[in-house]
Amino acid sequence: MTKKLSLLFLLSPLSAEIVVDGKLNEIEWDSAGIINTFFVTEPLTYETPEVETEVLYFANEDGIYFGFKNYEQPIEDQTTLLHKRDVMDASEMLVCAADHGLTAEGISAYPSDVTWQMVENFLAGGAAVSVLSKQNNISLNVVDCGVRHDFSPREGLIIQKVSNGTANSLYEPAMSNEECQKAMNNGMNINLNLPDMLYSLEKWE
Repeated sequence: MTKKLSLLFLLSPLSAEIVVDGKLNEIEWDSAGIINTFFVTEPLTYETPEVETEVLYFANEDGIYFGFKNYEQPIEDQTTLLHKRDVMDASEMLVCAADHGLTAEGISAYPSDVTWQMVENFLAGGAAVSVLSKQNNISLNVVDCGVRHDFSPREGLIIQKVSNGTANSLYEPAMSNEECQKAMNNGMNINLNLPDMLYSLEKWE
């Protein structure tokens, strides 16, 4: 997983006949874009991985293609790693809530004061997502990422407030770099630590 990743695809017609066979031997891959900057997130250290990985990408009129090159490490150091995010005993629904400072400009149909009321409605089981989750036996968790309201702790509520809403981006950045980084860290940590998720690490035989 990358610490920060932004992609810009310049779509141009390419004649590609890609065969999904585990081999990147089509000529199109020779001019593909390359992403090779990754960071360690389990544990969350942001260190550069010891083993290199490359993600190749290009696009044509049929879609976007991705290829992966995972470079070998010594066999004695190889492990199978199953993250908590990869296997779940039960389905999880995650609703993230926060207030946008730009709503002060009247761009939304609802004022910011509605946000915390909607969170209360989620938790009380009155919202559509609450009903759908219950009908399908999905556990619902609501995350306070930055609502302009102080909630009392309770089951189903994860409080990870970065700030009391973002700033008004018409006049200043909505978030500082530090706030943005904290929000991403919070998201990754929540994903890795939701209940009913499994984690195993075992050496290859």
